[in-house]
Amino acid sequence: MDTITFQCETITPMFIAGADGKTPELRAPSVKGALRFWWRALNGNLSLDDLSKEESLIFGGRVGDKSYRSKVMIKIIPGNISCDSSKEIFKSYLAQNPIWYRSGIKANTLEYLGYGVFDHTTKWPQYILPGSKFTIKFTFEYNDEEILNQVKLSVIDAFKMLYTFGGLGSKSRNGFGQFRPINEDYVLLKNNSKINRDVVSYSCISSNMKLFSCNKSFSTWQEALAFVGNIYRMSKLKLDGDKHKYGKRVLFNAPLIQAKFQNIFSRKAKTHFISINQHSDKTFRPQILNLPYYEIIEKKVVVNKSIKINSLGMEMKQVNDHFNSMLVENPDWDMVKL
Repeated sequence: MDTITFQCETITPMFIAGADGKTPELRAPSVKGALRFWWRALNGNLSLDDLSKEESLIFGGRVGDKSYRSKVMIKIIPGNISCDSSKEIFKSYLAQNPIWYRSGIKANTLEYLGYGVFDHTTKWPQYILPGSKFTIKFTFEYNDEEILNQVKLSVIDAFKMLYTFGGLGSKSRNGFGQFRPINEDYVLLKNNSKINRDVVSYSCISSNMKLFSCNKSFSTWQEALAFVGNIYRMSKLKLDGDKHKYGKRVLFNAPLIQAKFQNIFSRKAKTHFISINQHSDKTFRPQILNLPYYEIIEKKVVVNKSIKINSLGMEMKQVNDHFNSMLVENPDWDMVKL
């Protein structure tokens, strides 16, 4: 057995709740769920069967007819975790609009990124405040030292991906729920041997991944998140060129009503991960990691006969390329050479 402990601090509001679904609470299952996602993202070279088997043997699950309990125990030790429901923390950072967008309409970029947890009637739910501190303790229950070291390395690598590019709770792909272990470094993907893998049917480290870093630093997380959120919103709007058209926008993430692709898949997770990193000088810098996948996971009956399912993969690629090109052409963003 071996134990590793990380002292952590939240960076952006964390929308995460306990059993009642309302009261903010940071729980081990939430951490483990996010950790499993990033572990899979790092192991896209495995077949789906092998991936499922290896994941179940480490984090718990079924392999064939046999069930395995998790060999990685996670414990959350609350520190000075503070919760709030005030909307004052979400200042009004007005989004830019394309020229063709109806005049007079101004969106709050933070509300746009938080839509779903944010509601125009009830506003923001309770959340864990930025600056809250907590401890995550990993215990690895292995007697074989060689296996212990292999598993420990793979899990900690996944944890580093989680706090560098992901987050905890709702809207973590939109920059909320960000946290960092105190005195720990962020992940640098450069020269990672796993980058040469081919794209598969889910988001993972692959040859087509892209990482974009903002070359501006901000004094508050709000400014950093609003800055990157404006880029993301404008890109989606420009895809269809009309506020009330959703033909291509849905390929960012689904479901989206009134979209021509809604009858093909019920859900498609967004392939772009917005994150806010806090650095040693107390400044905040946004970045975007694109982990594309082009295969349609769940096919449904096609109502619109003009839609060709075989062309969807290419259309999804075009959507990714569209967003990536906007960042490449923006002087405030740099594409990191991986």
